[in-house]
Amino acid sequence: MQFRILGPLEVDRSGQVVGIGGARQQRALALLVVNANSVVPFGHLVDVLWEEPPQSTRQQVYNVIGSLRRTLQAASNGAALVTADAGYRLSVPPDSVDAYRFQTSLRAAEKAEAERGAGRPWSI
Repeated sequence: MQFRILGPLEVDRSGQVVGIGGARQQRALALLVVNANSVVPFGHLVDVLWEEPPQSTRQQVYNVIGSLRRTLQAASNGAALVTADAGYRLSVPPDSVDAYRFQTSLRAAEKAEAERGAGRPWSI
């Protein structure tokens, strides 16, 4: 499973885009992907999902997370949405998120440029 957040939010499983519910599910998933493998506190999730949280916020967050879990479990091979002490964590292999692959490539390019600047020739 691949997560794309550089551009429109997409979840790809074997070349097929996985449908992610409504706007709240999409916002919650985007937040979880941006913070992949780290706990997103419950309160931060509420802040992203609502400007004015309703009285039923807790139940609605449970509904959003439950919906995402069902979607990811049906499509997953390596991703898991887990409950943590004070929030939720999307547990995924780092290379399954396009932003992380981009950061890794950028660091490699910067390292190559630094080595080149140190008098080392380019090599392919």
